[in-house]
Parts: sequence; structure tokens; C-alpha cells
Amino acid sequence: MTILILSIFWACYLINWTLLLHYLQKSEKKHIDANKNTEYISILIPVRNEIAVLPSLFKSLDSLDYPTDLLEILLIDDCSTDNSLIQIQDFCSSRKHATYIKADTPLGKAQALDLLSTSSKGDVLFFTDADCTVPANWIYDHLEKYNAGTGLVAGNVCIKTSSNNNKIFNFWQNLDWIRFSTAGSMWINLGKPLSIFGNNFSVRREVYLDAGGFAEAAHSITEDYTLLANIIKTSSLKIKCVEPSKNWIETAPEHNFNDFLRQRRRWAIGARGRSAISTFLTIIAIAPFWIIILTFAMEYSIAGISSLLIWILLEFNINYTLLNQKQTSPGILQILTYPFFFTFYTLCALPAFFTAHKIQWKGRDIDVKAQKL
Repeated sequence: MTILILSIFWACYLINWTLLLHYLQKSEKKHIDANKNTEYISILIPVRNEIAVLPSLFKSLDSLDYPTDLLEILLIDDCSTDNSLIQIQDFCSSRKHATYIKADTPLGKAQALDLLSTSSKGDVLFFTDADCTVPANWIYDHLEKYNAGTGLVAGNVCIKTSSNNNKIFNFWQNLDWIRFSTAGSMWINLGKPLSIFGNNFSVRREVYLDAGGFAEAAHSITEDYTLLANIIKTSSLKIKCVEPSKNWIETAPEHNFNDFLRQRRRWAIGARGRSAISTFLTIIAIAPFWIIILTFAMEYSIAGISSLLIWILLEFNINYTLLNQKQTSPGILQILTYPFFFTFYTLCALPAFFTAHKIQWKGRDIDVKAQKL
């Protein structure tokens, strides 16, 4: 029985990564003619206690390649207890296309984004987080994907690997984000969007409003996925993605394993309400975890050891290819050890899917039972 189950997961694993590698081979950069664009853009960014990372965010926003007369940047300070508000005020005071809102009471991310979107004027809304830096061509890379039949465009996310001295841990986090981001883009490209990253996507205003916006996602701890699900229900327009060869937003890494695990547990809890097909495809995505667990269950049989060795070699090839696609210098030791890091944190995070009632995120305790997942 163990061999049969292992064979099924092997089949899922090989199909998933064969599709992914084929997708990477098809991805090509396209020329963008900036002179043809006339869209008015709103960039919406919620902020809470982000004083350490705001300077790099603001620097990247200043470097955006887009006419400022067609651009507005809106930030909201969600009751920060550090000096984030002062930095926001300084940034907006010297830029006519930037403005901010100060929340009087704590809102949470979804409600903060809802308030920002209500105050915005853009034809296309762009979303990112305060701990991110955006590439100069961020807007044009997204707008290139829009036509009359496009409602939402998802982008790619990776880690700022130079953020601190914990190089191996940051490398693992970066590869983890690259894998999830690229796989997500692949499924969008296949017409089966599983999720989007809330710190890199854009959406037409009318599509966003028809889906109820983030006001309809305020009940969820994974508001980006809930918004996507609502858009799929309410709009016939296509969801597209930017090719993984470009448009990578960099987000700050978690500083320690406990914070990283909280994030992954939040993702696991947010997956509870997904459709059957989405749940099945998510199981495929974590097939490496099941492969190694079932291999150990087979003890030290020839089939078990062979399965483990083949898995390690395939994982090395896949991860090396992904890092080269991202033009990130791959470290041999880090690539070899990542699958075991993935397996360990999955083992730690997975029980949250079934049992968690409360989680802590961004300094706030969230009652999961009160969330409509």
C-alpha cells in the first residue's frame, strides 16, 4: 500500500514540475512601448510599524518608470506605534502624486486596503506591502498584460537576500518564495489560478468593485486569496500573470524560524476554505513533503532509498533551474539542503490547517474561529 501511495505522489510531483519546466521554457521577455500607455494608476500600500523598511520602499517608488501625472501613491498608517507615520508624512509632503491616510483606530490589512481603494482614483489599482521594493518597470510589465479581456494581473515575489547576515536561512526563504511564485504563475497561465501574492498584483477598478473589493475579504486571514476567489465568481475577464523572467518584487525576509513558521501557518489556515480542485492542486504542490515521509515509512528498502536519491537529484535540478531563471546565484549546499528545510517546516505548519484556533500576525492576535474561511 505504501508503494502504491508513493507512486501516486511521484506521478503528481513529476507532472507538476514537468509542466513548470515547460512553462519556464516558454516564458520570454517582450518589448514594451511606454508611449502607448494612457492608464491612470493608483498604488495602494498599508503600513504598520515598518519604520526600518520604509526608506527602501520609498526609494523604489521614486525610481518607477511611469509618468507621475498618470500616477497616484496612497499610503495608510494603521496605528503604528513606531515613527512610521513621520516617514510617510515626509515622503508625501515632497511629492504631489503621493498622499496618506492616518487611521484613528486599528483596522487590519483588509480594511486598510478597502479604505485606500475607496479613496483612490486609478483605472487600475496596484497593490504592494511596506516591506517590499518594486522594480522600475513594475507598472509597465503589468499593463503590458492588459487588454479588453483582462481583469487582474499577478506578479512575482522573492526575498531580499541581502537584508541581514542569516544567509542560509534567507536563501531557503528566497527559494521557497520563488517556487511558490513560479508555480502560481504557471497555474494562472494554465487557466487554473490557485492564489495571488497580495504584495504584487494589479486589478481593474471595475473588476475589483464588482467583487466587493477588500471589504468582502475583511473576514479572511488570507485576504488576497479571498479577493481572487470573489473575482473569479463575479467576473468573466481573464486573470493573467507576468512572466517569471521579470517583474520580481522583493519582500523582507522573516528574521527567525518562528516568524517564518507563523507566516506559513497563516497560509495553511487560509487554505481551509478553498475549492476541491484548489485543495488538490495544493496537495500536489507539497508533494515533496509526502514523498520523503512515505520514503522513511518504507524504512531502508531498496525502493525507499532509490526514491529518496532520485527525489534529491530532481529537486536539485528544479531548484537550480528556478534560480537561474531568476538570475540568482545558486549555492550548491543551500540547494541540496532546501528540500529538507521544506519538509521540516511543512511538518510543523501542516497541523495548523486542522487544529489552529488563534494565530499571531503583525503583533496582533487573530481569532481564527471568528474568521469566515
